[in-house]
Amino acid sequence: MTVYFDMDNVLAAFQKGVKDMCGMEIHDQEHQTKEEELAMWAAARGISHFYDRLEMMPGAKEMFDYAYTRLGPEGCRILSAAPKAKHGIITAAEDKIAWSKRLLAPDVVVHIVYSKHEKKPFCQGKDCILVDDLASNIAEWNEAGGKGILFTDAGRALEELQKIFRDAGIE
Repeated sequence: MTVYFDMDNVLAAFQKGVKDMCGMEIHDQEHQTKEEELAMWAAARGISHFYDRLEMMPGAKEMFDYAYTRLGPEGCRILSAAPKAKHGIITAAEDKIAWSKRLLAPDVVVHIVYSKHEKKPFCQGKDCILVDDLASNIAEWNEAGGKGILFTDAGRALEELQKIFRDAGIE
């Protein structure tokens, strides 16, 4: 079994970071206008190492540790999209990796993709789980034969992970 965790708004408090560091209230990605998206990236571009400065989402460490202590670095991974190069957040990938290794586990495996559609190929069947806040990513993952958990809060996601692990005989 492999569990992949998205980073933004699942493990890392991306929307809070945009509000606190950039002074902007934003909608979730699936409901942003193009103008809102461009303004957000312009503001984030002005923050040195933006992604490495994000706070942890409430309950995220406990949720991650539940999977990590049972599966280790081979079975518990990060799968996160970095902003496209045109947005100019040049340290995004290295910041996401540094954040994950500093706050989650020094040996955690971090996969960085550059489009949310690049997540689907990581699904290798029913034993691949994705915890993500975007319904479109969950739909693609499920279509590929995996199990997607739509993240709304860490407590609910943890409950779903616990059920999946129990059903698989992993305690």
